Amino acid sequence: MRKTGWNIDWQLDGTEFWLVTGISLALLLFLVIQAWRKPNPKNRVARLLCSIGLVFALTMLGLKPELQKLRTARTAIVLTDHYDPSVVDSLRMIEDSVYIYNYQEAQPKQPTSQERQTRPLASLPAPDIARIIRQSVNWKKIHIVGNGVEPAELPKLAKYPTHFYLNPLPSGFQEVAYRKTLQVQEVLETKGVYQNRHHQEVVLLLVGPGGAVDSTLVSHQNESFTLTDRPKEAGKYLYHLMAKTKQGDTLSTERIPVVIDPKRTLRLEMVNSFQTFETKYLKNWLSQEGHSVAVRSIISKNKVKDEFVNQRSITFQFTQASLKQMDLLILDAEYAQSLSGRSLANLQQALQDEGLGILIQVDETGAVPSALAKFPLVSTSVTKTRLSGVSFGIQGDFELKQLPYLLQTQLGTLALVRKTQGQTLVGYNIKGLGGVGVSLIEESYQMLLEGKPRLYAAYWSHILKQLAKKQNPKNSWQVNTSIPLSQEKCLVTLNTDQPKPIGEVIGRSNTTEFYLQNKLHFPQKWTGSFWPQKSGWHQLAVKGDTTAPEASFYVYDQRDWETPRTTQLIQANQQWARKHAKVSPKRTETVWMDHEPIPLGYFFGLFLLCAGFLWLEPKL
Repeated sequence: MRKTGWNIDWQLDGTEFWLVTGISLALLLFLVIQAWRKPNPKNRVARLLCSIGLVFALTMLGLKPELQKLRTARTAIVLTDHYDPSVVDSLRMIEDSVYIYNYQEAQPKQPTSQERQTRPLASLPAPDIARIIRQSVNWKKIHIVGNGVEPAELPKLAKYPTHFYLNPLPSGFQEVAYRKTLQVQEVLETKGVYQNRHHQEVVLLLVGPGGAVDSTLVSHQNESFTLTDRPKEAGKYLYHLMAKTKQGDTLSTERIPVVIDPKRTLRLEMVNSFQTFETKYLKNWLSQEGHSVAVRSIISKNKVKDEFVNQRSITFQFTQASLKQMDLLILDAEYAQSLSGRSLANLQQALQDEGLGILIQVDETGAVPSALAKFPLVSTSVTKTRLSGVSFGIQGDFELKQLPYLLQTQLGTLALVRKTQGQTLVGYNIKGLGGVGVSLIEESYQMLLEGKPRLYAAYWSHILKQLAKKQNPKNSWQVNTSIPLSQEKCLVTLNTDQPKPIGEVIGRSNTTEFYLQNKLHFPQKWTGSFWPQKSGWHQLAVKGDTTAPEASFYVYDQRDWETPRTTQLIQANQQWARKHAKVSPKRTETVWMDHEPIPLGYFFGLFLLCAGFLWLEPKL
């Protein structure tokens, strides 16, 4: 519905309006008198008309007139992906002056077997919300139907009464989290939430390159799950998460790309003031894992027992040169207390500059060498404890003997292993590039004796990973986009010492360069973006650098992980709708006065014509 009437208004008002009007009247009087007094009465009428026209044009340029048009408010229905045509039909019945917009080429939902196929609704294209808003500055209502609009565009709707008719959350994998890069024999743990709208029994499977490796059964509407595997070979693999009915029908399938790196072998030294079973079992486990281990146990004042596994013999002198070759040093507290000043100085330098890791095994005295780190211990009467497997990445817990101390929580102390009640039993402090840890567990080997080798392996693997010297690759890439999709923007971060690096993304058939921008105050950190053209494995590299390994990542197809992306979209629109709740729509007639400025070019043209005639007329 369009206008029901219109009149003239001015953009200037008050004192400015009367000032312009007064000056215009004075100028008009002056020009009319001059036009009348001039000789050549033949052109007198033309001079008078041009004088009046000139003053009129100048007045309009100053007052800036606009048309006031009385309009009936309009309603916009925005069709977003998987919209329900029946909802749109209902809205059209209760609203007047409806304009339907198709947002980003939205498609209607697929009809069920009981519903008949409907044709797409006739609509206007709308690549973004801004296009809709530009069509009218005074929408009576805006209805969003379907999965919703992009979260970044929701603030553009703040000025308008907006009503949301969103789809329910779809069935399928809603949230999934896992480590995308692992080492051989590390546990691939895939955790997530499955939305089961129909409350049917669904079998979830983790399928590896060789077939299904783990499964679980869910039957509730919104149920968490955990599926695991332990990859045995290095490489790039595509796992799949599958949901099936108990009859074997596939409900959904999602890709899980994983990069499995070769297992890192560490160089460790262990020095004890006396022989212990803890050291014996740990040495055996480390050797089975392929690590290089040197063990010294002090038997008496002048007698020691040295053992070397997967390495040549060494002198156990903590020199700067020997510490550079070491990844982790494990000492008991008594031996650590006896270290000389030179050895302590070398250890401190290796911690700060080389990234060395040190683990101190506390004894009954509770003494920890303060020259390496300060760990305040609190006495306790508890002599047994239950380790929380969750604290070191595995389900379950285990009862062990505990020293009569607890590690007091303080700023800078990080927990590695906790009790089931939450107190810290193994913790560490960061020292420069390295770290110093303490353990209050004397007999972790009891896990092996009780038939819990996986728990023992997870316990020590976690400690080694956190404390051992970190690898510092020349170029370190991070893909910041959680789900990189083909034909969509992908954000990455590079850490490197190279000046002005240029990024390269290497696909199956082409290599594309992209620009990297240095982050302010972080000279080693660079950020960039690119648009991968095809799905599949890609590599990130620095142009011209052939010495650093490439970083692999996977680009998903547009159809991959559609359920969690749709869920996030619907939830973002639901949250916006709750914060900006509007009254339910009613059949109302809303009118407003629309102000439409008259183009000033017309008046400027009139001014030029009149002024031109008045200038030429005396010369004719």
